[in-house]
Amino acid sequence: MRALALLSSLALVAAAIADEPTFCWQGSLQELSPDHTFGKSSTGVIIPLTLKKAAGIKVGNTPLRLSYDIVSPTQITIAAKNESETSVQGVRVDVVGRSDSSVMLGDFSPGQRTELALDVPDTSKGIQIQISGLVLQKTFNILPAAALQIDTTPSGMIIVAAQEGIFHCNPDGTHQGWILRTDKCYGVCADRKSTDIFAIVSQTDLLRVTPEGQVKQKLTKSNSHFGWLALGLRQDAQGRIYNCGEGQKVYQRLDGGDIGWRIGAEGENANMFEVAGNGDLYYTANNGVHRIRGGTTDLFVKGESLDFGLCSNPVTCRFDPKGHLHVADSLGLNENNAKISEFDEDGHIVRVWGRGGLTAAQDEGMWPGQLFKPIDIAFSGDKAFVLDETSGTPYIRILVFQTF
Repeated sequence: MRALALLSSLALVAAAIADEPTFCWQGSLQELSPDHTFGKSSTGVIIPLTLKKAAGIKVGNTPLRLSYDIVSPTQITIAAKNESETSVQGVRVDVVGRSDSSVMLGDFSPGQRTELALDVPDTSKGIQIQISGLVLQKTFNILPAAALQIDTTPSGMIIVAAQEGIFHCNPDGTHQGWILRTDKCYGVCADRKSTDIFAIVSQTDLLRVTPEGQVKQKLTKSNSHFGWLALGLRQDAQGRIYNCGEGQKVYQRLDGGDIGWRIGAEGENANMFEVAGNGDLYYTANNGVHRIRGGTTDLFVKGESLDFGLCSNPVTCRFDPKGHLHVADSLGLNENNAKISEFDEDGHIVRVWGRGGLTAAQDEGMWPGQLFKPIDIAFSGDKAFVLDETSGTPYIRILVFQTF
């Protein structure tokens, strides 16, 4: 993309001309001169957008071009074109303060343009519009031949639970290497209160490891509470560690540094899980995403459906810094089903990104940013990292997106 970053201190303001309303864009459009002419009203009057400060994060040389047209006192059209050579995904436009005024502009491959109508309050009083989405920054292959989970450390390092052990690299894919070579690693997570890393190896051992690979603690649990099928690790806001145990039915919760045991709640053949800041547990299963709150389980997002806002074969879920849950669908009901859906705290769909699997013309391969078989997701600041299998190659790759 050539650029969009959501910085609350920046805004694009449409200067009022005569009786024209004032529009405020929350976000940063790069490489526009302060007097850049940008949109027009239905009467043909040109409305110049002025940039308060030409600053922010720039990805490429030109921005995703946005414009609007006043159709009526309560409707405008939003047009966007991707003039970059990278993928811009999940673009959404919202009128600030109005939950009933939003449009999904969707995904943009290079050169693609989309235009949609947006219902707004009385335009004569001016409106404020917020634009959000993701930009593909980088895609790189990693050394492991198979991987199960991804996380980021407080310092920004990427760590991966891999077939050969605990793998790490920088966010740009450089300095790839092994923290610890061991038997299969089935789960990994960074300790948010130290520099240590937790990992499950050999389906029986829980390790606490330093970034240099020194094993500080080891807990072997041979009974059914840990079991032969222990997959995935997550950490809650209090530093407690959770894992999915035998039969993929029980979440175990370990109490921080002493690694003491305490049984959590039961799931239903869970694929993967996530812990909310308030302690709620979310887990993915074939029939959807379930939430365990206060000992009660409910269906948070319905599964086994290709409909927009639902999921079909959810394999993992992860919270972003805003508290939105991102659910990854893998190949399931449809070969093009790979995607990630973002849901708010109430389970309402926010956007879909990473959509694609294979393009319609399969001989053309995959567009940049399309997923084939997502494995897990991690977030760090305004970056999203997706661990993904590739089609017809022996590589595991990581896609890096910047949110705006």
